[in-house]
Amino acid sequence: MAPNRNPGVKVLLRTPWGEVYYDGTGEMVQLGDDRVIPKDLYIDFPGGEGQPSVFIWITVRNGVPICAEVTFKHKDDGPEVRTKDLRSIPLEHWIEEFVGLISRKQIGPGSFELDMDKDGAGTRAVRSARNMPYRTMNRETLQKVAEVYRDNFDTGPVRAVARTFIVSERTAARYVQLCRREGLLPPTTKGKKLK
Repeated sequence: MAPNRNPGVKVLLRTPWGEVYYDGTGEMVQLGDDRVIPKDLYIDFPGGEGQPSVFIWITVRNGVPICAEVTFKHKDDGPEVRTKDLRSIPLEHWIEEFVGLISRKQIGPGSFELDMDKDGAGTRAVRSARNMPYRTMNRETLQKVAEVYRDNFDTGPVRAVARTFIVSERTAARYVQLCRREGLLPPTTKGKKLK
């Protein structure tokens, strides 16, 4: 799905580098135990003299803020987009900082306030969500793993599981092994591919 660069009710936060915004009427999702964040967040950096502008779309997938798009655009009177421009953005840091900054703290049942991440709790919650050391592998999650595996059987099933669940291919292979153990996927047979 393409980002909505013009949300209905634009909630805007200006920073020294550019603008961070989201749709104030859009979906909010839980982040950690006591914070919520917009499902989609947009960052526009105009770039300095001789630098391209940068647009970043951050969305939430499986409770984890992820980068869905990064767009560089040269200025009409500026140089082309160069490799050094691509390398210049600290993407991981920006996701943590800007999502943390825009997160809202729970102050009562169903009541949240924008605290501008004064105590760093928003940034820590984002970092925690993005670096979850493990995922609870219940039967429902394993069924989803098996489904993704089967749906992508001919085009790299382990890689598809890794992308879908935002894990390394090694961890995705472990998930597939757990599915086999639970009988959700057939056991492997040397020399044969089985769905």
